[in-house]
Amino acid sequence: MFPTELWPPLELVEATLDGTRSLEASVDGLPSRAEPNQRNPPNHSTDKTAQAAYLLLPLTELAKRRAAVAARAFSIEWAPGRLIQITVNGAVLGVLLDRVVQGKQWTGWLAASESNWASSFDVLLEPCDDPFEPMFGVIQAWNPVTVHWADDLQARVVCEISAIRLASIRAVALECAAGLMVPTPVEPGRIALRSAGGTFSVLTGTPLGHHDLRHDYQNAYRTVAARLMAQQLTQRVSQIERRAVASTYAATRAKGWFAGDWYVRPALMLTTLIVLVQNTDLLSQAAKAGMGAISMAYAPATTGLRVQWKAGAGMDEVHQLLQATSTSVMDGPDVHGFYRLKSSNVLAAKNALNQSGLVRQVFAH
Repeated sequence: MFPTELWPPLELVEATLDGTRSLEASVDGLPSRAEPNQRNPPNHSTDKTAQAAYLLLPLTELAKRRAAVAARAFSIEWAPGRLIQITVNGAVLGVLLDRVVQGKQWTGWLAASESNWASSFDVLLEPCDDPFEPMFGVIQAWNPVTVHWADDLQARVVCEISAIRLASIRAVALECAAGLMVPTPVEPGRIALRSAGGTFSVLTGTPLGHHDLRHDYQNAYRTVAARLMAQQLTQRVSQIERRAVASTYAATRAKGWFAGDWYVRPALMLTTLIVLVQNTDLLSQAAKAGMGAISMAYAPATTGLRVQWKAGAGMDEVHQLLQATSTSVMDGPDVHGFYRLKSSNVLAAKNALNQSGLVRQVFAH
């Protein structure tokens, strides 16, 4: 029989998402899942020291995982496949970044920790994705979000998955959007190994059933996703309004100066005359030095590159190569496995990438 009571309880999840209670405060007062009359330690030991060690195992594992994330010391840059941690109205949320939509706007999916509540479109992170923050070990491919990078956004990177793993989560998201029926029995609380997109193997939960409590669980997280995007939109509107006010103020000051009375205008005319004389002096010095005519050189428009990495190329090696060539990832991979890169010096970056043993093919676009 599969478990009918999922952990943690739905009211605990909702309280944590609302930001009204911390996880520790929410757990306080709830029945422990490790009480002696419910679950005994291994070998039914009555030794208090052994029992204490058994109960501390989850906390010890949690500390080890977070220490591994801290030791990895991810950089703050956003990139496809990076998992970020942000705070919204007191609630700590995770977002797996997918791709750049426009400027600093990214699409992705919310991430959670409640694997017991996973559906067939919740992808569990695996040991190949280590290190990652345990609070965000389940990627909700059914719950897409849009986030906007800003200087004042409290966000940090807590995981980075490979391009293949990102492609597998995209495949699950496409199946969800297409309304695909996964041929797996409805068993809440169970994890299933299944294929996605006919190519990838992923660990997910099982399909939702009728009168399934996981419907309420998903509604709670959809509300959080809507709250996150609404807050981001409000912040962007506020930034635009502040810039507009600053621009209007500057224009008003300039108009006031040029519309000044008779005492102000001579000062403006004198300032303009001084600038013209200084520029004339500079031009004459250039002519004496043999410079002759002064030509204006225009930098060519910055273009991009399309690159396909070799099989087995590590993310750390790829990041080091991108930093060495002063390039950054715009989006990808596409259906052919190509990434779009941005560089201020396309020719030099292309030559450097061609000489690397990590690149299968690269060309400008």
